Amino acid sequence: MNILLTGATGFIGLHLAARLFRNNHHVFAIVRSNSDEQRVLTLQDYATVVRFDGGYQTLRHIIRETKPFIVIHEAIVTGK
Repeated sequence: MNILLTGATGFIGLHLAARLFRNNHHVFAIVRSNSDEQRVLTLQDYATVVRFDGGYQTLRHIIRETKPFIVIHEAIVTGK
């Protein structure tokens, strides 16, 4: 099953991506352009990384291309 996951570079998101991968799901992880690159590299073991620029059109394109069965939203915005 295709799963679209936000927040995948966070602690919970990364572990969730790994678990979903081990359960034979195809995970598409949306990551922001300013995401920690080390975490993105780790994430690539479990998911297809999809870069997100914050635009509505980009999000529409991602959803259209990945055709997710479910979307899991784990992302947050911090004060950084």
